[in-house]
Amino acid sequence: MSGLRLRRRPFGEVVQQFDAFTKVTENVQEEKRATGGFISVVSFLLIGWLIVGELRYFFETEFDYKFLVDVEFDETLKLEVDMVVAMSCDAIGADVTGSISDEAVMLDPLRNMLQQDPTRFEFTETEETYWNILRAAQREQLKPGAKNYQSLDDLTFVGNSVLRGLQAEAEAKQKEEAEKLRAKMSKDEGGPPFGFGAGGGIQIILGDGMGVFQLLAANPGNKGTACRIHGSVAVQKVTGNVHISPGKTMNIMGGGGHAHLRMLGADDNYNFSHRVERFSFGQRIPGLVMPLAGTEQISVDKMDLYQYYLKIVPTKVYRLGALGHKPITTYQYAVTHRKRAIDHTTGSHGTPGINIKYELSSVMIEVRERYRSFLQLLVRLCAIAGGVFATSGILNAFVQFFAGLCFPQSHSSSFPSSPDKQALLDAINRTKAPADRPSGELFVT
Repeated sequence: MSGLRLRRRPFGEVVQQFDAFTKVTENVQEEKRATGGFISVVSFLLIGWLIVGELRYFFETEFDYKFLVDVEFDETLKLEVDMVVAMSCDAIGADVTGSISDEAVMLDPLRNMLQQDPTRFEFTETEETYWNILRAAQREQLKPGAKNYQSLDDLTFVGNSVLRGLQAEAEAKQKEEAEKLRAKMSKDEGGPPFGFGAGGGIQIILGDGMGVFQLLAANPGNKGTACRIHGSVAVQKVTGNVHISPGKTMNIMGGGGHAHLRMLGADDNYNFSHRVERFSFGQRIPGLVMPLAGTEQISVDKMDLYQYYLKIVPTKVYRLGALGHKPITTYQYAVTHRKRAIDHTTGSHGTPGINIKYELSSVMIEVRERYRSFLQLLVRLCAIAGGVFATSGILNAFVQFFAGLCFPQSHSSSFPSSPDKQALLDAINRTKAPADRPSGELFVT
């Protein structure tokens, strides 16, 4: 043999070769600097702020969306309306078509009619404040580029006190106007009966074959300067209309249609300026702003026809908690509208009024609320801590590097004491010249 002896390394030494972490000699210390301390404080504050935000995000719920075919054809939904038209209640009529079957109309002719009560079109000071809040929310929802159908996270809400305040102010104005009219009627007792004034008459105009015609009557009197149209109606899942036009509405027995009783020669007195405070389908969700809520139209020509087209999508929301198995059924809708001036001399025929046509989609959205994963939270917290520490270390290295270039004398490493410095130098020299090793032996390291 050549006399060379190989020494087998222990397993621990083999594993040590894969140690990728930086080692620093204990006797060597680097000076602590103000820049490093500042970066450390900022890093800890940033980590704390991100962790708090992450915990808040974790405890919030998220929604899963699924599109299904709506097969509940026989289901009815509630339509809620609250709006003001700048005309006397005696001069206009409001009805909902497509709401109930012909048999139901025959049993209860007033079932598909909304309530009409005298009021004032002008705002009170408190009502105007609430209205401006609702109007701003509605404009935000219908701004250019906004989606027609939004996720639940993107829906527009206002404080529920705003909608309740608008309703309370509307009811207060309605009560005040009713008191004024009651006092006025007590002074005017003994006048002609309703619908038959001096010079009045009745004329029947047939419609377009859809079971709708109009009865034109004499001046029925005056009930307020504006009319509040409000209430709720059960409607079917079919195409329907909310129709507000001149004349009092009357259902036609057995035909499913309706008639309007209005006075002759009143074409110059139409003013269908209106405000919509509520127009929603299904279960009411507190504070939710629907696209038509906050709509205001002012008629300048006095002979305007306002047409709104609604596309409704049923939405079922399954919430967590005690009511998690019972869904909340609501209905989103997108709306488009047009305004047309009625002028028979130019060929723009028709009758002034407000026509809101709605159509239900055959697709239903199912929304389920759920909590986020705890494992996902741990991964995100580790990513936050590690990412901030790594980034702060890189930033500190750059700062120290450029500071060393600008101020080389003040950024040098120092040793704690002279004896320790000498011991360190001796140890380094021994590793460079291993003179005590026997000749002829080969150590594999």
